[in-house]
Amino acid sequence: MKSSYKNAIRKSLIFLIPFALLLVLLMPMIVNPIRNPWFVTRGYVLRITPIGTHIDDVVDVINDTENWRIFSSSNDQGFRRTSLNGQTVMVGEKFIRVNVSRGDSANHTTMSAFIYWGFDDNGKLLDVHVRRVITS
Repeated sequence: MKSSYKNAIRKSLIFLIPFALLLVLLMPMIVNPIRNPWFVTRGYVLRITPIGTHIDDVVDVINDTENWRIFSSSNDQGFRRTSLNGQTVMVGEKFIRVNVSRGDSANHTTMSAFIYWGFDDNGKLLDVHVRRVITS
């Protein structure tokens, strides 16, 4: 009986230890969305501010989100984005840009995500763009 109990504990540990290590490695990405790839961050932003959201509601979400601050905005023009074929396109008639930064003192680097919301003339969200930059 003791032998089967010890085997059960060993089997449990064989499963739990790799799971715990994986969780420890993935936790920074879960807690800090800036560490995610741009498309994951974009998906998150679109979940909390879906296409069609009014500009005032987007500002409310930004103000309610920790570590987000409006870096720039315009009611006169959209934002420029480079398309997949390399051409620069203008998105919307208005925009908001948020800068989210995290410093890593051990590596002397700063990871920033610039999140752009583009709106039509009526202030309805047309598109979201995420740009990530790592500086040292």
